[in-house]
Amino acid sequence: MFIKKFRSQLIVGSVFLFPILFYVLLSIGKHGYTRLAYYGPNQAQMKMEQAYELDSGSFVNQNADTLFIQDNRHKISVWSLINTNDYLLTPSVIANLQFLQERFKDRSELQFFSLVSNEVSDGDIQAFIQKLNIETHNWQVLHADSVRVNQFAQNQLFLKYKQLPDSLNQVVPTVQLVLVDQNLRIRGYFDGATHKEVKEELLDAIDMLIREQFVIYKDKSKIKKGI
Repeated sequence: MFIKKFRSQLIVGSVFLFPILFYVLLSIGKHGYTRLAYYGPNQAQMKMEQAYELDSGSFVNQNADTLFIQDNRHKISVWSLINTNDYLLTPSVIANLQFLQERFKDRSELQFFSLVSNEVSDGDIQAFIQKLNIETHNWQVLHADSVRVNQFAQNQLFLKYKQLPDSLNQVVPTVQLVLVDQNLRIRGYFDGATHKEVKEELLDAIDMLIREQFVIYKDKSKIKKGI
């Protein structure tokens, strides 16, 4: 009788209590969660305390709006470097990013940024977006002076460019994707042209970053000492 009488109140209460209980369960005890590594110059792994942060730069997006790097703090982002004249590798990278975009379509904290490495006009950007069917609600195609774009890619994202034989007569950007966390720290590099790596490794890494804000990672050295 008691349960039937207050059933609606219990249901409503459980909706509000579940997130709190979920956070408590994640915050206590010894969990098997692994924190993603942090990366810096030369894509070398770093300690969290020394983690590099993206700190400067601004670009123009497909809507002619200016995006400042710092505006993306508190968001998880996936960065790519593309060339609108490249039809060897860039379409594969775009297709794999579209898979991720669809997979995380309900996660507003995830953003995609594609830096255009070649000189383009606003019309070129729009034609490229239409040709490859890029959905831009959480995906921005960014451009600026190509020298500045490539400096940012090499000096802040630490991307390594792909070298092709001169006989191909085409400049192809790196296919690496860069995963950046909510604090603008680099947390992983992935082969954007390999669907299996994107579908498995990068997808899992994004899931881990989404969970990370709810998990209190314990210092292993202190756990061993019983602190």
